[in-house]
Amino acid sequence: MKTAKKKKKQNGISALLGLLMMIFIGIVAYLGGTEVKKELFIRDMEQDLTQYEESDEDFDWDALRRINPDVVGWIRFEEPSRINYPIVRGKSNQTYLKKDWRGNYQEAGAIFMNKHNNKKFTDANTVLYGHRMIAGSMFGSLKKKKKKEILKEI
Repeated sequence: MKTAKKKKKQNGISALLGLLMMIFIGIVAYLGGTEVKKELFIRDMEQDLTQYEESDEDFDWDALRRINPDVVGWIRFEEPSRINYPIVRGKSNQTYLKKDWRGNYQEAGAIFMNKHNNKKFTDANTVLYGHRMIAGSMFGSLKKKKKKEILKEI
């Protein structure tokens, strides 16, 4: 009789472990899928933005501000890898956490300026926020540079 109880207990533990494993796999799959959706959105956004960024002299600020008057600038550099996005400034620092630069809902958010900074970049320091995406978009490529190297270049 004791062996039947032990077997039943072992089966219960195995079933519980199996269920927990399935829940864990589901959570990982969901989170991975969400990250992939964010990355795909950002890739589409980057392609979309090329129409506004022909050259420094021909930059179409009016077109950007007609889409969203919160556009205050653009961040762009080529190294450590390409970072090239409009900068927005909302009424609060939460405004663009889950909105793209156009103001549409987007889990990946946008690159945005701290609400306390001057829109004309006249402060001694301007704080910009943005996600560090896994695939390297937005500020994700910065992880390729070592802090020492970045500080030497500034």
